[in-house]
Amino acid sequence: RDGKQHALGINPETEIDIGGELAQFDELREYDEARATFQARDDGSGLHAVTIDATRPAKHDRLAIVIGIQHYEDKEVTQAGYVLDDVGLLANALRQRYCIAPERLLILRDADKAKRQQDVESMLKAALAQTHVLIYFEGQAFETGDGKYFLAARDFQTTKPVDSGLPLSWLIDTLENCASQDKLLILDTCQVGTAQKAAAQP
Repeated sequence: RDGKQHALGINPETEIDIGGELAQFDELREYDEARATFQARDDGSGLHAVTIDATRPAKHDRLAIVIGIQHYEDKEVTQAGYVLDDVGLLANALRQRYCIAPERLLILRDADKAKRQQDVESMLKAALAQTHVLIYFEGQAFETGDGKYFLAARDFQTTKPVDSGLPLSWLIDTLENCASQDKLLILDTCQVGTAQKAAAQP
């Protein structure tokens, strides 16, 4: 307020938020943009922060694809009722904490096989060598008995896993073949339903 720089102390009572969510001091990053309210210490030794409101500007050196399948056309595939909620929470964290720009965050909810393949391939074409790439899949997967694994899309059919499932090998190869040198694939596959059904799920 006087045009000078001042050291600002932090104490346990300081209220900190990042993107409107409560946070701890050690969650702040040097590239965060922050506004603080403060007051003088009672002993006159300096200033301490009352509140810190931080925002995290988007970074364009990162790209994320978040896939969540909760609803299936085939009634033999047991539905887990929390997948889309998880997808929403992760997408929000990627935007607010990991600085993903909205146009570089692809969210596929209950997508069918063809759309998922097309959109993933298209998105990965934007990756450069220095791009941080994350692919996250949450849903069900099936093993055909010969060591091959398939991710279930909305239109997956238990009677035709090879024809209707998305080969895990395809997803791995597509990620490996993109230009990025920094890649992460996270698979959160869940076993739900009867023991007989779960036996075919990794």
